[in-house]
Amino acid sequence: MDKKIDKDKMEKLDNFLDFIKLNVTNIFQIWEANGQKTPFIAKRVTWSNFLVIVDKVEPNGKGYGVAYGRLYDTRYKTFKPYGKIANAGTYSWVYKDKIDRFSSISIY
Repeated sequence: MDKKIDKDKMEKLDNFLDFIKLNVTNIFQIWEANGQKTPFIAKRVTWSNFLVIVDKVEPNGKGYGVAYGRLYDTRYKTFKPYGKIANAGTYSWVYKDKIDRFSSISIY
């Protein structure tokens, strides 16, 4: 069986992988790039329906630490309780400038 490669799909995949390589970081690097200001919004690249509003960062001086915030479900437009953000130090996060283009929810 001869499988044909869809060039358009491959180009989209290559573009996505390039985006990931250039933009994926950890919560602490995003916090640093944001002038050490909170709150800010981040999303794990493996999440489809969730964002996190980072409210507090406690750095350990080595590029990591503990981050706290609220998980936001974009599907149901609901917040989960405030708490420690799991996997904040993994390189799987991207900065988001807003929750979504239709949202009137303020993170401040």
